[in-house]
Amino acid sequence: MSRPKPDEVNWRIELQGRAWESGEARARHDLTVEMKLEMRRGKLFFSDDERLLLAGLLIENVGAEAIVKLGDASVWKAAIAKLEH
Repeated sequence: MSRPKPDEVNWRIELQGRAWESGEARARHDLTVEMKLEMRRGKLFFSDDERLLLAGLLIENVGAEAIVKLGDASVWKAAIAKLEH
């Protein structure tokens, strides 16, 4: 099965985490097919695309508010500023 690129997924990331609805749960689960937790050269998985797919799935479940608490706020603000330019 060929997985889509992370930017091809219609993510629904919200401030609060959410469970996937019945119509999307299977499709989200299918994004993880054959994804085994492995580490190569200090990074999880083989490619950035695999890492971003998993990150997107997890962020949908826990929400953006929880994610931004994991790091320094200035890093998140800098990333948003780059996105806006």
